[in-house]
Amino acid sequence: MIGIDVVYLLLGLMFAAVARLTLQDRSNPRRITSALFWGLFAASFLFGKWIGDLANGAIAVSLALVAALSGLGKGDGATTDGAAR
Repeated sequence: MIGIDVVYLLLGLMFAAVARLTLQDRSNPRRITSALFWGLFAASFLFGKWIGDLANGAIAVSLALVAALSGLGKGDGATTDGAAR
């Protein structure tokens, strides 16, 4: 049976890969802050058991600050105009 530690490890590795791929995406204008967000998220999953509650809380606050101050989640999705629809 797979334990919860294995699940956290796999998710942490996945989020670290997302951070790396985001950082390499030169077409993304918010790639640095987005990679920072996913890197912090990965760190929480990978090292959260060992860094303690205070550090995990600091990571959570940092996630919120990075997302709020950098405007993450406010992408300009490509869409069609009214005539094309």
